[in-house]
Amino acid sequence: MKLKFFILIVITGLAISNSIAEDGNKQPNIIVILADDMGYKDAGYMGCVDIPTPNIDAIAKSGVWFTDGYTTCPVCAPSRAGLLTGRYQNRFGFEDNPGPFRKTKEIVPGIPLREKTMGEHFKELGYNTAIIGKWHEENVPLRNPSTRG
Repeated sequence: MKLKFFILIVITGLAISNSIAEDGNKQPNIIVILADDMGYKDAGYMGCVDIPTPNIDAIAKSGVWFTDGYTTCPVCAPSRAGLLTGRYQNRFGFEDNPGPFRKTKEIVPGIPLREKTMGEHFKELGYNTAIIGKWHEENVPLRNPSTRG
């Protein structure tokens, strides 16, 4: 009986130490929030008192946040494409919002498949990824969020 108890304690100890070691090597969680038309000081942690943003404030308080972000396009989809790829969207022809009202009809909207997204890079590093909210990066089967990381 003592031997079985000893073996159980050793196995439990090994399992716990392995779990602790894995947690020490665990990759950090990364959350990217991109809000269309949200101003620099429109969240509580930046000083806004008009609109409560307790969840965003809590994330900011316990994480890292950046204050200097720039965009090369005043509309949402190309700006998002630039953020998702880390490249100027004009370099791969995404210069306008998709849809019938875009100015240049010859340019096919969407992120070309040769351009890797942040999600694809994170998947290669072993992360689980998700996108919540609007995509608007051309929703055709090969270019939708589930196939782009």
